Amino acid sequence: MYGVTRPVVVTGAAGYLGNVLCRELLGSGYAVRALVHSAHDRRSLDGLRAEGLGILLVEQDANLALKHADRGYVMRTGHVVLSGTAQELANNDDVRLIYLGAWHGKE
Repeated sequence: MYGVTRPVVVTGAAGYLGNVLCRELLGSGYAVRALVHSAHDRRSLDGLRAEGLGILLVEQDANLALKHADRGYVMRTGHVVLSGTAQELANNDDVRLIYLGAWHGKE
């Protein structure tokens, strides 16, 4: 498959991190589709996944992101500190406590 690049969709491309990711992916030869709409439009995300596109979702709403993700990466100060499948991250006690609101009694 040399010469064929699978498209990558980046949501949140108008933000700092999304913009940097778009530039890095383009510089690496990826075919990038950047979305600048609200990630809360679940129909758009579901439709894109149904098309078989690779989606890089830059989202601070961890609950929303994990509902649409196959894999997730937790970053702190620019470094990946934890990664795994969406299910693994959703079941991780630290992730649940810090990012998913378990400390507020939200589950």
